[in-house]
This record gives sequence, C-alpha cells and structure tokens, in this order.
Amino acid sequence: MISTTISNRACQSWKLNTPHRHRFKNLDENYCRNPDGEPAPWCYTTDPKKRWEVCNVPFCIKEKGCKKTAQGSEYRGMISTTISNRACQSWKLNTPHRHRFKNLDENYCRNPDGEPAPWCYTTDPKKRWEVCNVPFCIKEKGCKKTAQGSEYRGMISTTISNRACQSWKLNTPHRHRFNNLDENYCRNPDGEPAPWCYTTDPKKRWEVCNVPFCIKEKGCKKTAQGSEYRGMISTTISNRACQSWKLNTPHRHRFNNLDENYCRNPDGEPAPWCYTTDPKKRWEVCNVPYCS
Repeated sequence: MISTTISNRACQSWKLNTPHRHRFKNLDENYCRNPDGEPAPWCYTTDPKKRWEVCNVPFCIKEKGCKKTAQGSEYRGMISTTISNRACQSWKLNTPHRHRFKNLDENYCRNPDGEPAPWCYTTDPKKRWEVCNVPFCIKEKGCKKTAQGSEYRGMISTTISNRACQSWKLNTPHRHRFNNLDENYCRNPDGEPAPWCYTTDPKKRWEVCNVPFCIKEKGCKKTAQGSEYRGMISTTISNRACQSWKLNTPHRHRFNNLDENYCRNPDGEPAPWCYTTDPKKRWEVCNVPYCS
C-alpha cells in the first residue's frame, strides 16, 4: 500500500483523470503499481508539474549478510540503504544517476571498484552515491585483560559514540602510520588509555572503543558501604563505564593504587563507586548486589 514516490510526492488515484489523464483505471486506490513494465513500481502524482514517478518500494530482504573485510568486495548480502538511510538506486537503472555497473544485483550495496566499503548510487538526485553500513562477520568481539587493552585482539570495530572504525589499511578519511594492523578492529598500538580506532567520520579523527573487561566474577558486597568489595563490576548505576584507577583522564584523582576500573569504596562513600569515562560526570556509585 505504498502511495508516495521517491521524491515524497503523493500518488494520484488511478480512478481519476486529474491532474493527469491516463488509461489504467482498473488499478487500486492510489497505490504504487507497475502495469506497463517500467523499471520499478510507480504512480501518477498529484503534482500537476510531475506526471509520474517511481516509488521507493523495498525489496523483500531475508538476508542482510555481512562483510569479511573492510572493503567488502566479497559482500553478496541484501542491504540496500546507505549510512544516511538513503534508499539505493537499482543497478539496472540510469535514473536518477547514470553509471556503468549494470551487471550488479537489484539495488544491493556492492563494491565493484575498490571503494573503502560497499556502496550504492542513491535514489536522491542530490546525492550520487554513498557507502553502506554493512556489518563485519564478527564471531568473537573479545575482551581486554587490562584497562589499556594493548593485548586486545578481538573484533570490535565501533567507538564509544557508535562511529564505525576506519580500516587500518586506508588513509581516508584520516591519514596515519598504523597500516600494519588488522581490518578496522579497535587496537591500542601507542599506549592510549584504552583500545581505539580512527573513525569513518571526517570530523572525528579517532576515538576509544568500549571494549569490555574479561570479567569472570562480578562479586557482591556484604555491607551497604561495600568497603570490602573486591569484585569486578566496572559500570555505574547509570551504565557509565568506569575510568581506570591508574589514569587521570578524564578525571584527576588520588586513588591510583586501586585495581583496573573496578568499583571500589576507598573513602567511605555510601556504596562502591568509580570515576566515570564521561567527562561531564566525575563519579557515580555502582549497582553492586548484596551477598544475599
């Protein structure tokens, strides 16, 4: 029952001859249809200046798939929207954008020419093409044993603000010197406070990643204050990640002898707590359960 076109024009009822006269009076309501073999479902529009236009009818996608490499030249899944949620133009069409890749499938994201990631031409006349947000085939995100995580070899590839990581093999959008690292996985080759990556956002050069600790035992507290707590909970009651006690960023402090970034109570607060990785929130108590 889609009844708007790719430019968001309302469809004219097939029963009417206004504003456009036509011969398909037997069709339903003003729903997008394809009675004459056009490249896609379409309709006459209610705009007197635009006789007809194709509609953005989605494919029946059963398998979005994933990519094994950053470039994703091997990708054969069915994602058909770009990172800004624009619908992909069919590869068979030359409208709104003319191109040379007519042999590709439907309007699925592909990488026939070695771009940094799978992409497509868009149905937006003002945006010729754009990359797609095709996920990696990640089997193991892994965890870090230390706050810095220099040993981390897992496959997390998004930052704390959910930006996609740039492939280490590429120098676009950000030039760098760590081209020997794997894919676009978060790493810490230079001693930053945590694993990080260059981002695919031209306005954000790099950012740390939210790599979890390899926590086997969260533990519990015996008293309300929990000064005896030695478990491994490392998030606050508002789910903020705890800052490593070894670091003075983003918050400077005096408890550098404590373990990793685990919730502790070294100064008699009402409950175990930690400094947070949020620059706007200095510290917060943690939700450590009682040993009940």
